[in-house]
Amino acid sequence: MCRFYSVILLWLLLTGEPVCLQASGVDNVIGLADHLQRSGNLTQAINTYGRLVAMYESGCAQEKLSEGLQRGGNCCMLAGRYIEALRFYTLAIEMAKRCKNTKVECTSMSNIGAVYAIFNDYERAIYYFEQAFSIALQHHRHSTLSVVAINLVKMYCRLGDTASARKYLNEEIKFPLADQREQHFKVLVNQGIIARTEKNYKGALYYLQQAADLARFHRLDPNFQSEAHLEIATTWQAMQHLPQAASCYREVVGMATRGRYLDQLNTAYLGLSKIYTDMHRADSAQHYQSLYLALSDSVFNQRQFNDAKDALFQYENHANEEHISTLESTIKWLLLAVGVAIVMLAVIYHYTRRLRQAQRLLVRKNEDLIRQNDESRRLREDYALKLKQLELDTASRSNEPSHCAKAVEARESIDENRQAELLKDILSIMDRIDVVANPEFNLAALAKMVNSNTKYVSAVINFTYGKNFRTFLNEYRIREASHMLADKRGCGNLTIAAIASAVGFASANGFVNAFKKAVGVTPSVYKKLSQERKA
Repeated sequence: MCRFYSVILLWLLLTGEPVCLQASGVDNVIGLADHLQRSGNLTQAINTYGRLVAMYESGCAQEKLSEGLQRGGNCCMLAGRYIEALRFYTLAIEMAKRCKNTKVECTSMSNIGAVYAIFNDYERAIYYFEQAFSIALQHHRHSTLSVVAINLVKMYCRLGDTASARKYLNEEIKFPLADQREQHFKVLVNQGIIARTEKNYKGALYYLQQAADLARFHRLDPNFQSEAHLEIATTWQAMQHLPQAASCYREVVGMATRGRYLDQLNTAYLGLSKIYTDMHRADSAQHYQSLYLALSDSVFNQRQFNDAKDALFQYENHANEEHISTLESTIKWLLLAVGVAIVMLAVIYHYTRRLRQAQRLLVRKNEDLIRQNDESRRLREDYALKLKQLELDTASRSNEPSHCAKAVEARESIDENRQAELLKDILSIMDRIDVVANPEFNLAALAKMVNSNTKYVSAVINFTYGKNFRTFLNEYRIREASHMLADKRGCGNLTIAAIASAVGFASANGFVNAFKKAVGVTPSVYKKLSQERKA
């Protein structure tokens, strides 16, 4: 296998033509570069990944190519060649968007944020991290969500925004890393950074020391121990405990040098330079200042970084122009759709007004029926009083000879009108809302209350009103519900379900269906319209 990759490498080094290879060619280049990276030959690996850039520029468009460009950026990050990494990630994003590879897109976007963070451009870093978080959330990329949330906590703390930092700390916990030990470490570090930003230095040291102990105990990658000690040093420095800070920074220098963690090494050099300046140790301060400037010039070259940023901005401008063009086309169609929608809305408005007028008419008719029913009840009560008085007068005269025949005639008349008397008793019971609102009230209960039987009572109701007992009962309940729905002051806070229960319906759905069948509108519409009439 090694011999195979060596032959491929020789061919790539000798061939200068930027040819767009087929899928197998892209796979071979990526495979060779990966092999070189695993062997520790980062410089040759980066040069090999660079062949993918030539393929990209020649018009090759493959999903594998976007993955290879991202790997090239990752290799540059390992080598501390951050500016080249930015160029790789920019091309990876463009290719990923063409091929709709959201995994490469959001990961490369996150890595660009990491590059900006290394160059201390925290606001720009947050922009790319949040873009990556949005894409990952939309496409359920949980592993990326965790990594991005971890970085966003740090960035917001750098800007002093602990509220946003805590928000993303919760997201970090919500979407954990696959390795529980690494997840625990990252949470502890971020809790420490938040505490330090809030000037809770004691709490910060507690969390950060726990993170350092965890990394040492579980033998995590040395980068983790270096990161924890760097944050501890920064905390001691913020507390103005300069000897402790200098000691920690020197530990970081050792670990970062061995592991080639150039961003941590650069931060440690700068920290030591400032500390020794404050301690009035000019020689030491000058020594670390020189190391810092030398590393910054070779790794963090601002001019080259600006060139890489320009390439990224050009890509973003091109993408924005395409987006604007798409939006303009969409807007034209939307304007046409809006025109059609306006016509439809006008038609809907016209018919809605007619529907509302018809509903108001139904409400008025129902209110008129309720008033007529109330008037009819009053007349029945007057009639009952007069009939009672007539019976009393007839009884008082029954002993007089001249009135005996009339008394007999009156009793015969009352016997003949027994049906009318029964109907009167039925209506008297039905007028009692406490009776009809009882869910247990039924035909048998009514027959018992009027001293009759169900068959006779049902026959009287059917003969008089042409409807069965259930419909007859529902009309009384709905009439009372109509009163309650219209009574804003007394029943305004009651729900439809509460009113349904109050008038005897077993369920709100049954009440709504019965009400609409009887009145023509739903209870909620009736309530709104009737209360509008009274306003």
